[in-house]
Amino acid sequence: MTKYTTCFSIFVFLLFQAKTSMAEAEKKTTELSAGAKVGGPVGLLFSSDQVKNNLTTKLATASLFLEIRFPKVSPRTLEFYTVNFNSVGLSIKNDDLTIGNTKIHLLDIGVLYNIFSPISVNRVKRKWDATFGFGAEHALTKKWSVTFDCRVFFPLDVVGLFTSYGDYTRLIAKEAILGAQTWLGVKKHF
Repeated sequence: MTKYTTCFSIFVFLLFQAKTSMAEAEKKTTELSAGAKVGGPVGLLFSSDQVKNNLTTKLATASLFLEIRFPKVSPRTLEFYTVNFNSVGLSIKNDDLTIGNTKIHLLDIGVLYNIFSPISVNRVKRKWDATFGFGAEHALTKKWSVTFDCRVFFPLDVVGLFTSYGDYTRLIAKEAILGAQTWLGVKKHF
């Protein structure tokens, strides 16, 4: 009985913290922030040598981003970003949970336009990617935060992928997931 009481107490505490943070955030009408992130495909560290030898995913990436949020309208954040000055993207980040100074977003979705070459699975030539991911940010001060993001870049034209590559699509999906870019970064709030 005690462990259920403890779990319930923790849940109530986290819920109270999340409500308090949401109430504070709703005082602002617009939030604007910008920052930079660096990283690479952490999933490849745990993959076999055969996968690593056939890899066409970028091993190191950097991203510059600009975020805008309207707390009175929605808990979502629009993020405009570039990856290696090679691609530009737009993502919708869902601020699913705020606990104290930490925001957790569990489902970030968006699109990425590849100006020169794709971030992951370069052997599949394409201009558009769908992006899926998750992340978190922790406010160090009122003006500065550290961020963590993980994003999968997958060809947007899934039907065309199946018709062009057939069963090979399974390997493309596997490389896209293992090649998910994991970034650590900083951002400044204006």
